[in-house]
Amino acid sequence: MASTTFQDYNQNTPIVAAWLNDINTGVYSPGGVPRTASMIPAAWVRFSVSGGVVTIQQSVNIASVTRSSAGVFVVTYGSTLTNTTNCYHITTNIAGFTSYSVEEVNSVTINVADTSNVATDPGSCCVVVLGAN
Repeated sequence: MASTTFQDYNQNTPIVAAWLNDINTGVYSPGGVPRTASMIPAAWVRFSVSGGVVTIQQSVNIASVTRSSAGVFVVTYGSTLTNTTNCYHITTNIAGFTSYSVEEVNSVTINVADTSNVATDPGSCCVVVLGAN
């Protein structure tokens, strides 16, 4: 791997990317998602929602994202996962709450609500699934 140097402005010393990639025995996949031996990135997706229509912008191991109602999205994997004890990182472009509710080996249901805890569609949503596939 070619060495790329980053500047640590707090310490004023260069940081080598190869060193950063090996912190805590982490390995970076070609998609740029961190993984360790026990937690492999099984899937990730960025999708937008406009007028109730879901559009996948980028993804890895995602077959589809469907909107079942306002703020409720079913993310279906391209290949099934080995179990249902995965970790999820969910972010949106709106202030509020995110969670997952139905976890299956072939999909997960994502819930989005505003700051009043009312189900609402975000303009954009990112989901990273850490687990084994």
